[in-house]
Amino acid sequence: MRKTTGFMALLLAALLLFGCAVPGTDVTAQTDKTVTLEEYLAENRDGFTEAAERMREEDLPRMRFFCQLVMDEIRDPELVADFWQRLCAVQIRPGDGEEKTILDADICFYFEWEDGVKVTVAFASSEYFNPGNGPLLPTEDAGEVRAIARDLMQAWEMQQEESATATQQADGADIALDVSGRYTRFDWDADGDGEAESFEGCFHDNGDEAPSVIKITAVIGGEEQAVWIDRAYAIVRATPKDDAEQGRYLELEYEIGDYYGHDNTAVCNLYLDESGTLTAAGEYL
Repeated sequence: MRKTTGFMALLLAALLLFGCAVPGTDVTAQTDKTVTLEEYLAENRDGFTEAAERMREEDLPRMRFFCQLVMDEIRDPELVADFWQRLCAVQIRPGDGEEKTILDADICFYFEWEDGVKVTVAFASSEYFNPGNGPLLPTEDAGEVRAIARDLMQAWEMQQEESATATQQADGADIALDVSGRYTRFDWDADGDGEAESFEGCFHDNGDEAPSVIKITAVIGGEEQAVWIDRAYAIVRATPKDDAEQGRYLELEYEIGDYYGHDNTAVCNLYLDESGTLTAAGEYL
């Protein structure tokens, strides 16, 4: 869903500060020739070579983006790999860096692996690559970057339509869980406004020292909210419910226990309380 300009500007600022300014990055290296982003980042961005190797091994990350005042995530692994390859092939001119203070049409791709490896590729409009600090570097073909941004938004809009259709079909039935490694993703219309929010469940492994937990997050009302499910090892089912007593809620069934055994299942209810706060209620919470 689209966000307000002010809110997205704050989110973008935080994202760029977190992802683009990589400690130890040498962004001052200049050449007189055109190079691909893959060549430039391999030379100037710490961790990029490792990330590129993992992509070739089909160890795919999650991919968030900011474009046209929309911040969201592309969940199709094939599209993630395709956008990575297209971004790596974009040509820039490092020797023609320009000092500019106005970023008029930011486009940012944010790749992150489960173990914390991150790569951010940002453009200050289609005409300039933003290395994170230092001068902006001109792109050789701005039309190529615009085409990537156009295809990105088309893919996102199609994803939104598919999510809305899935939500309608899931009314009163199990919601499909998208499980990738230790992440669980699902869409559910928590506030009943007709548009599904995207939820993520992240498993936090505490080993044998303490029972593990699952953290569930979602952006609701323009703010990220989170709840924790203690002693949870995997979400196995999500069923939307709506009754006169409880109101609208999502029934989550999950594996419960500790390091030595978690074959039993438990149920908790996920819902928004009267203040719009994401809440989880169950026997073990």
